[in-house]
Amino acid sequence: MLRPARLEDELPLATILLYAAPTCGVGFMFLFVSSYLMKFATDVLLIAPATMGAILAGSRLWDAVSDPLAGYLSDRTQTRLGRRRPWFLAGALPLGLAFALIFAAPRSLDASALPLWIGAAVLLFYTGLTVVTMPYDSLGAELSPNYADRNRIFGWRRIFFGLGSLPVFAALAWLAGLADPRGGVLLVAGAAAGVTSILFLVTGIAVRERPENLGRGGASMLGSLADVARNPHARILILVFFLQQLAVGSLVTSMAYYTHYVVGDAEALGLLLGVFFVASIVSVPVWIVLGRRFEKKPLALAAMCAIGAVLSSLLVLG
Repeated sequence: MLRPARLEDELPLATILLYAAPTCGVGFMFLFVSSYLMKFATDVLLIAPATMGAILAGSRLWDAVSDPLAGYLSDRTQTRLGRRRPWFLAGALPLGLAFALIFAAPRSLDASALPLWIGAAVLLFYTGLTVVTMPYDSLGAELSPNYADRNRIFGWRRIFFGLGSLPVFAALAWLAGLADPRGGVLLVAGAAAGVTSILFLVTGIAVRERPENLGRGGASMLGSLADVARNPHARILILVFFLQQLAVGSLVTSMAYYTHYVVGDAEALGLLLGVFFVASIVSVPVWIVLGRRFEKKPLALAAMCAIGAVLSSLLVLG
């Protein structure tokens, strides 16, 4: 059991909300790409599923290289703005542009050029996401040394992520009813790109970094990775996170095909994902309260067991 933090030690709620706001845009982008890009590329652009699978797999492998690199460079950055904010201030607009480009392939491109456009745009998007979100995520852990504050920070981030994901369901239902969704999807992507870029710029300007965190971090990237590899607890966490993301990511990606070709109602995708995300948003305050009273490890284990039981139950569906 944990001793509740004193109220006078708590980070102001306004600061937490300002920090968490860009997660709305990230939530929309992440879910939209996860749930719709594969089906859009195969059913609308007529790119072979194996080709799209290779593009998405390649982008995730690139993440394995770019994520540690971005984290290391952010740790070593020293400017008057701090070491985190310069990265997402500089990367906000390129990230939005890269997201829009994924869905902006010109109609004049032939069958051999389309995969090249999508592949380049997806790679740019995930690179931009790394450049922006790695320093942004790190800043969240550094805003306060208070245990309870960090629960609040990441709890509000999860709420904003869910709130940003909700418009995806309306967009999916609208796109499913269009005879030619290429124009509609570009409109949706352009709006999301603009809003996300603005939110990151506002956070970068308004939220200050704690000066005592400057200069912290490993002296070399390989040394830092080796430190993580030698830590048995870190290895377990990485493995668990990988398996969790593999399960949830596979489910979300395949859901668009399942609702269209098995259920026979493409517009049901928004409803099913909407129920999932509304439940996750509503439950966040409960986990914040529990986080004040219990350690994170037993809470995480309980949550993972619940997720595993629910996902396993899908095997018995007709």
